[in-house]
Amino acid sequence: MVRHARVDQTALSLRLEERVVRLQISDDRIGTPLGQRVPAGPGGHGLMIMLERAEAVGGEFKLSSTSGQRTQVEVSIPFQHDNRKGDG
Repeated sequence: MVRHARVDQTALSLRLEERVVRLQISDDRIGTPLGQRVPAGPGGHGLMIMLERAEAVGGEFKLSSTSGQRTQVEVSIPFQHDNRKGDG
C-alpha cells in the first residue's frame, strides 16, 4: 500500500462476527474521487482485484474516501463454521 498509495499510516482490523469475516483497512492516503466504486488509473488495479475476489465468494467490497484526508476499504465475506470434527 505504501508504494502505490503514498501513505504514512495504515490501520488494519480483522474480525469474525456471527457469520461474516470483516476486514477494514484505513490509511491517510490522499483520497480518491467520490462516486467511484474503484478508482481508475494507477493505484486502482489492486482495489479492483480485491473487489472481484470479494464478489466471487459472495462478499461485499466498500470503498470510502475523503479527498485529501483518508481512504477506507471494508471487505465482508460470508462465513459458516462447520462444527463437524474429523471425517466421520
